Amino acid sequence: MKKLARTLLLVSALLAGLQLGLYLMSSSAPETAEESFREPAAGPVLGIDDEYDTHAWLGIPYAQSQRWQAPKPVAIWDEAFEASSFGDFCLQHGGPAVTVNPLEWGETVGSENCQYLNIWAPRFASNDIAKAQSLPVMLWIHGGGNSVGRADSYQMARLASTEKVIVVSINYRLGAFGWFSHSALRQTSDNAFDASGNYGTLDMIESLNWVQNNIAAFGGDPDNVTIFGESAGGRNVLSLLASKPAKGLFHRAIVQSGLSQSTPVSKAENFSDEDDAGYLESSGELLIKLLMADNKAASREQAKQQIAAMSAQQTVDYLRAKTAAQILQQYPERSLGMYFVPQLIRDGVVLPSDDFINTFADPEQYNVVPIMIGSNRDEMKLFLIGDASLVETRWGLFRTIISPERFEQQNRYLSDFWKANAVDQLAAIFSRSQPGLVWAYRFDWDEGDSNMTGDYSQLLGAAHSLEMPFIFGQWSGLMLPGVFTDNNRASYEPLSKAMMAYWGAFATEGDPANGRGSNAMIWESWSASAQNLFIVFDSEAGGGIRMSDEVLTIAGLKQRLAADQQFSLQRDRCKVYVGMFFQKRDWLTDEYQNLPGGGCRDYTPESLRAL
Repeated sequence: MKKLARTLLLVSALLAGLQLGLYLMSSSAPETAEESFREPAAGPVLGIDDEYDTHAWLGIPYAQSQRWQAPKPVAIWDEAFEASSFGDFCLQHGGPAVTVNPLEWGETVGSENCQYLNIWAPRFASNDIAKAQSLPVMLWIHGGGNSVGRADSYQMARLASTEKVIVVSINYRLGAFGWFSHSALRQTSDNAFDASGNYGTLDMIESLNWVQNNIAAFGGDPDNVTIFGESAGGRNVLSLLASKPAKGLFHRAIVQSGLSQSTPVSKAENFSDEDDAGYLESSGELLIKLLMADNKAASREQAKQQIAAMSAQQTVDYLRAKTAAQILQQYPERSLGMYFVPQLIRDGVVLPSDDFINTFADPEQYNVVPIMIGSNRDEMKLFLIGDASLVETRWGLFRTIISPERFEQQNRYLSDFWKANAVDQLAAIFSRSQPGLVWAYRFDWDEGDSNMTGDYSQLLGAAHSLEMPFIFGQWSGLMLPGVFTDNNRASYEPLSKAMMAYWGAFATEGDPANGRGSNAMIWESWSASAQNLFIVFDSEAGGGIRMSDEVLTIAGLKQRLAADQQFSLQRDRCKVYVGMFFQKRDWLTDEYQNLPGGGCRDYTPESLRAL
């Protein structure tokens, strides 16, 4: 029965469009192509002929590391490295975002040795590199809550070919292996980077160092590097903007649906019942759970007493001796294999000790580069379709919205918060620091097809991650099956072409403008006039590509929520507040407990929160 249930879940995920996207290649690696031979400083490599007249070099190691230590460069190799297949992805819970095998869902998958990158470039022979003009470089950082995901989720060949850019995608350590802050690590580390807790961030920085030292051999310009990422990848782009060790390693930044949150050290480390309480997923709480799971302590108090008696070295040795599965078991999945872990730690070395909002207010405190930033109109629908109180799922296949009013009510608040937090607030702050160098967008395309399993124009709308197929021009494979079909091809393909042109122009020139002449609409910067302008991406039937000034604020959302008379259930009002603000800078416990309609004291935030 367990196998049958997982198989039904797999079919459901495929048909209903819950896949975040997985680029599948043949189980056997393709043959290397002689013309792809390159000689970067890291060592000679051979790649493959890929689609759209490109070369690809897959699974190149860019770093090596031990658990909870900063990455180190890989030793130079002498023999040609056959870069014809993707390297291992990083440790995580198995789920539909990373594996199509339902028997692996919920299991520990991936490797701790996972620091590999992939490169796509327009196809030309090795002896043409010296004669060719250096191409812009775009380094992609995948999403997945910083707890799941892999570098090969999307095929980058079409973007590389169409926009004449070099595209790099990377794996980086995830979850508790990518971000883990504890005083014992600081006391036993040889350097500040090992002690930082920001190991996933350091992986990204090391990959950018690799690009600086090696990308010219592939035809790329190390002085024109754009970092771009979606969701957690967008958050990571923000973290690199804030990171002093990343200074000079990139020259433009694109943030797609990236919330602007970082974590104080106390929240990442302290016990949850201290006066300065840590999160339930803090490193202190992990130690308690592990000691109790090992039957070394019968209660929280006994575990805390034992922790107090352990030396820093004993604590580190105990943690490092645990298997990956033993650690992951202490972090329950919440959605699509993702789990919450304190991340982007304010360590004061890799990342600022202050909130990103304050850091970005001062151009002396962050890496000032041209920035594109945006979100999708219906971000939260991707997650709300898994809420059984909102969407009925029959036989694991067929989805029907129970109450369109409640579904849209929750989506509107939570998705509007995403725009207010991740776009409008940041665009305003960045524009004051670097006027004329910030471009904002909203993605509105909601014309997904419908079939017997559901109407995706309603179930997903312009959902979280839906813009990525448009950026990469990839509609096949396991990417949201049933959303993109021949029925709506005339709607999505022209918009995709336009968006790729804007992204390519920004990477090339630092200004999306009109996509180097490809588009009619000039994308004006946020502060180009008295109004704060952003571009809207939609099909011609949806109003086309156009400029708008519909700015949202956190204060405005709080006022709207308090005054809204349309909530039929107080629990829904409380759930919306938790979804928008819990464990974020704008959370106010008194405000939550005293929301109009009877307050929210009957609902603990932990019982209502969602990713």
